[in-house]
Amino acid sequence: MRQSITVYELAPAADELWELETDPTRGCLWHRDGSVALPDVASGAKLRPHVSAAYASGKATNIARVFDAFLRPDARSEMARRARLSVRPRLVTFLPGQPGGYRNPGIPGALLQRFTPGGAYLACLQARDFSAVDLALEVLPATDGIQTDRRCVNMVARAGGELCNFSPYLLWSRACVDTVLRAIASGPVADFVGLAGSLPLVEGVAAPDTYARVIRALRSRRPDTVISLDVGGAPLAGCLEPGTMPDVVCVNMDEYGAVPPRAWNGFGGLIAVHDKRGCWLLRREAPSPEALALRGPDVRVPGRVSVVHTICAGDAAHGGLLLGLMLYGTGRRGAGLAAVLSQACALTVVESRDSIRGLTAGRVQSNLRRFATTSPIKVRA
Repeated sequence: MRQSITVYELAPAADELWELETDPTRGCLWHRDGSVALPDVASGAKLRPHVSAAYASGKATNIARVFDAFLRPDARSEMARRARLSVRPRLVTFLPGQPGGYRNPGIPGALLQRFTPGGAYLACLQARDFSAVDLALEVLPATDGIQTDRRCVNMVARAGGELCNFSPYLLWSRACVDTVLRAIASGPVADFVGLAGSLPLVEGVAAPDTYARVIRALRSRRPDTVISLDVGGAPLAGCLEPGTMPDVVCVNMDEYGAVPPRAWNGFGGLIAVHDKRGCWLLRREAPSPEALALRGPDVRVPGRVSVVHTICAGDAAHGGLLLGLMLYGTGRRGAGLAAVLSQACALTVVESRDSIRGLTAGRVQSNLRRFATTSPIKVRA
């Protein structure tokens, strides 16, 4: 029987990858000794990047990319064949509404006219990028905020290495939050739900309780849905209360360390913490980051990793973990196998010039062989 998963994208983005020369005299971004020097525009210097990619993104969208990579018809690995028989994924994206009609009502089409030009662009990128995930687009009320859609830029040196990353917040009205909660409370129920990403600002200020409200809406429809969350700080701490707890938390070490240890009291789900060394699996305990570092990860990243960049690696890890839990189960053994798959997905992204767009089932299957799995991975009790 196929299990369903719905991934909710609250902060979608059109990601662009810019490649720059690291020569300040030619008007390009310069990185030296940990500092960034911008060109002197008064003397006529300009940034002249080579834009090498534009693609649909957002942390939740990137989770869905992992499922798309394994379920697409041209994926030939054994795990891909198993996933096609076992998993049914859906990506729900909330896009900004168009405050007024387009001058030409026939362009870009009846469906896309509901969204701002930026929102329509994101919808088109998703339609181009995904082939094996069901896409659902939800329209948000029009706002007066200037940042109602996101364009994120990752600048890298052409010779290799990350230079700078721009990732603006979305601005929502309170009506946007209400629309999201109504859509989730009335939408199709799923066996698994994925939530990830920084939250939009509401009326210009942080609203850390948004994920907790989303989880309550999900629980009202189906209490046994397995909910997985990737966010740090106050939004995560606010979900660690009775009635709003997720079942799985997948975060990097910095996000994990930003949550006060006492906030984990009473949490009985699975915590997956990852960094460049590997992945730690925790249940019913939340040691300090220092204690985790001393005992080492439960799944270690193999040696000789060729790091190109780390953008989207954590998203791939979350997507791989969810896929693994759906394929192998949420028990101890299943969680261990899922953690290995999670790390293989992250490794594939780290070593690809195309970032998460370079993640394929074949590459992940190849990287799985680089992990030592001769003994069962144990989830810390």
